[in-house]
Amino acid sequence: MVAVHAWSNPVSPYERDDGAQEDAQKVLDDAVDGFAPEGVELRRVLAKGRPAVVLVDEAKGADLLVVGTRGHGPVGAAMGSVSTRCLRHAVCPVVVVPDHRAATVAEG
Repeated sequence: MVAVHAWSNPVSPYERDDGAQEDAQKVLDDAVDGFAPEGVELRRVLAKGRPAVVLVDEAKGADLLVVGTRGHGPVGAAMGSVSTRCLRHAVCPVVVVPDHRAATVAEG
């Protein structure tokens, strides 16, 4: 099992990226610590780049790509732009998992 987290520099030249890689590593570690069942090897990949591009590239040769979504993309509440791009461009099956926190907030 491979856990991938992509990060990029701030989009504005006026924003600082001090600690961006360290922050991204913490996000990855927090997301997967204690996640893998016993006996399952979990490899962590931290990659600088656009998330959809990184995920599709990392999924080459994979049996399955699982991506989360917060529903902030052009497709509306169902999927975001990263998950949509992964569905369109990945060469393996893709499962999109909605963020349960987004549903909780929407239900209010």
